[in-house]
Amino acid sequence: MEKKRKIAKWKIEKLKELKKILEENDIIGIVNLESVPCLQLQRIKKQLKGKISLFMTKKRIMKRALEEVDKKNLSKFSEELKGVPALLFSKEEPFSLFNTLKKSKTKTAAKPGQVALNDIVINKGPTPFPPGPIIGELGSVGIIASVEEGKVVVQDDVVLVKEGEEISFEKADILSKLGVEPMEVGLNLTTVYNKGEILSKEVLDIDESEYVENIVKGYWDAINLGIDVGYVVKDNVEMLVSKGVMEGKALEESMPSVEDEVKKGAEEGEKLKEEVDKKEENLLEKDSAKEVKKEESKVEEEEKVLEKDSVKIEKKEEPKIEEKLKEEIKETVEEKPVEVPVKIEKKPDTDKLLKEAEEEIIKERLTVEPKKEEVKKNNDPFDARGPKVEVPKAEDLIKMKEEKKVEKKDKIDVEKLLER
Repeated sequence: MEKKRKIAKWKIEKLKELKKILEENDIIGIVNLESVPCLQLQRIKKQLKGKISLFMTKKRIMKRALEEVDKKNLSKFSEELKGVPALLFSKEEPFSLFNTLKKSKTKTAAKPGQVALNDIVINKGPTPFPPGPIIGELGSVGIIASVEEGKVVVQDDVVLVKEGEEISFEKADILSKLGVEPMEVGLNLTTVYNKGEILSKEVLDIDESEYVENIVKGYWDAINLGIDVGYVVKDNVEMLVSKGVMEGKALEESMPSVEDEVKKGAEEGEKLKEEVDKKEENLLEKDSAKEVKKEESKVEEEEKVLEKDSVKIEKKEEPKIEEKLKEEIKETVEEKPVEVPVKIEKKPDTDKLLKEAEEEIIKERLTVEPKKEEVKKNNDPFDARGPKVEVPKAEDLIKMKEEKKVEKKDKIDVEKLLER
């Protein structure tokens, strides 16, 4: 037969005591006392007396007590017992409890073999070291550095040790040289049980100032929303009234007066009237221009017809008139022979005299032709230059020429002709 394992009496008493405490408290925390010196632990307990109470015993006893007490999720809570655990009991709210323990911690340098409670980060920027072997030492642990302005500068942020990793001798030495104190001496609250709810360290770790700012921001967002939608509550009544007054004044200032509206309407009416008048004038000018063009084209056509007719008449009459003039000149010369004194032996050159008389007649006729052209343009008695003169017939012109020739021939000085 196997012998029953004998359990120490103090263990049984500790289990009973812990089970009773667990049943009496609703807020239970697990803290990790790893790397916490005894002297520092005593100071923290004395500092937080009345706010928290710690229960320390073997991990196996604590786990068994958590599993045997009949509370929601308490057996699951036992899985969070890690490192050098201790149970913490308090009446304080979990977030406030975490913040209290966080403030009680003090920073210290890392030692080789210690486990990082959080990620240890080396930020980029200058270091106090001059150029030298330190650049190689930093590179050996994964920190990229360069020289700028006579000093060693870290180029980028580097996670030197991740949470839960053991700190090596080289890394601890570099941290010490850089003056980084990553370790916190104090009670490290890892998990809190609150009436069946398990809250992790990440959930509990909040910034109080940021939390307050968010609450204030939420309050004012709610007030602004109520003002925008017109929802009246005690906190936004005054704001809504002042908003209504301001909007009323702005509306009154933006609304134009009746006089301004009347003036504006009158000005618009005048503008429309001017536009209509201009359009009418343009239409009349276009119509009158068209009519003038039509009349001018008619006049031009009539003038062309008259010019053609007059040219035909001139062509027909001109040869007849010249022939008649030549015949008349011959007759006059033959009828009235020149009486020459007996003393003159030479006879006058009749052919030459005829030519000279003929040239004088043609010159007189050329002076008459321009006057005829002025008269031929229109059949109307009046035109733009005044009353038109009737064109004499060809027979009348011949008679007039004959009369003039006779008068000239009578006046011929016989002596002058003989001298020529």
